[in-house]
Amino acid sequence: MTSGTAAALTALVLVAGCRQTKADQAKQPGSPADVPCVPELPGAEYHCGELVVPESRDSLGGRSGPRSITLPFVVLPATRMPRQPDPIIYLTGGPGTSAFAGLLQVAAYQQAGSDRDFIVMEERGNGYSTPALTCDNLGLPRADTIAAKLVACRDSLTRSGIDLGKYGVLQAAADYLDLARAVGAERINLYALSSGARSALELMRTNPGKVRAVVLDSPDPGTAESRIAHAGGALDALSRLLAACRADPACRRAYPDAREQFVQVVSALERRPASFANETITSDRFFEMVAGALSDQAKLGGIPGGLAAASRGDWATASRLLQRGADVPEGLDMSRLHAAGRALVLECGDDSAPISAFETEEQWPASVAGLALGLVRADASRCSAWAGPAAAAPRNREVVTRVPTLVMAGANDPTTPPSLANVVATSLPRATLIVPPATALEALRQSCPRAVMRAFLANPAAPPDRACIDSMLPIEFEVP
Repeated sequence: MTSGTAAALTALVLVAGCRQTKADQAKQPGSPADVPCVPELPGAEYHCGELVVPESRDSLGGRSGPRSITLPFVVLPATRMPRQPDPIIYLTGGPGTSAFAGLLQVAAYQQAGSDRDFIVMEERGNGYSTPALTCDNLGLPRADTIAAKLVACRDSLTRSGIDLGKYGVLQAAADYLDLARAVGAERINLYALSSGARSALELMRTNPGKVRAVVLDSPDPGTAESRIAHAGGALDALSRLLAACRADPACRRAYPDAREQFVQVVSALERRPASFANETITSDRFFEMVAGALSDQAKLGGIPGGLAAASRGDWATASRLLQRGADVPEGLDMSRLHAAGRALVLECGDDSAPISAFETEEQWPASVAGLALGLVRADASRCSAWAGPAAAAPRNREVVTRVPTLVMAGANDPTTPPSLANVVATSLPRATLIVPPATALEALRQSCPRAVMRAFLANPAAPPDRACIDSMLPIEFEVP
């Protein structure tokens, strides 16, 4: 166990399996209190620990203030020998999503055979860090109450002594370097999901000698291009999915009018919202449901049926087919999987000006396009209400690095579409772009992209073998 020159680090590594008792826990001298493994990963070997880092850092990355942040982490050891000395570090996305939400995908990657440890650490300010920038009082507020709730959350966090400006990309990147030092890794590999690409790009820019290779999965660099992609991405993903339905004989027979049904439901809900399970379903809420289903690999095949059910007012079936699932480990507190305050700190910076227009691959009625634009404008409204200190972000800073990078984006990703991944890939001199077909957000959920990532990390200098990508099966649609 080593520590950085100025950062006060404490790492506690616990020997753990699927269950733990006090007898299983191995303390380091001077370590904090016993730390149990919160997530449960049946069938996987894993160890848990925590890292204590300074809230405020000086220009060299060392401590410059009295407050500390505790970051729990999970280590999934290599499952194939010989074990390589450079671990893979997971950089979470969201922004504001707990890193622990991705543990099942990491466990699947390791169980398929990996010669490197895979480390998943909660990012500063997220739900399992201490402190956490959560906003427990938000729930699903109405538009006329969201501003007051956000202000109350912001004020509560600052009154507790938290410096909100210290929970950004620059500080998170330094935390990952501290983690590498704490586990004794001279070099590291990075797997970054969605907005985790921002910390990955910062580490590639500032510490290229430390980073051996990088995988950017569904990258969101947090730029103006990101917001434009977010606005049109859901409609483009829906267009591609419905085109795949038309190309599938069974789906085409069952749902010949899926696009028209989607437009009709939007129009009907604008005139008169529906009610189901104590929830009012407006056109905005329906669009959010569809966009969420497009982000969930397990839901893609049921979307045409969900649109058909909604068009006939069968909201029980529509909800079952369109509501995004929660594929997370047992033992996690769902209320801690998203930290709204952390998301706002990251999103509401100098580069958060709202967009006024976007383009889509096919023409949609103005009412439908307006819903997509409305989601982006709602984000801008939340930033305006938040109006708190934004963390310094390395946006628009060119990344000049020779670190080999694999960029992956699902062909059906509604949030970080292939067009955005292409922007990221073309900005990096040693990047390879892979677009798995019939894939939604987070390519790591699919076995073939996992195999491509494994081959890339084995030899980052060689072009990754993409044979399985070209033979991936199309979406399997649910038909009566």
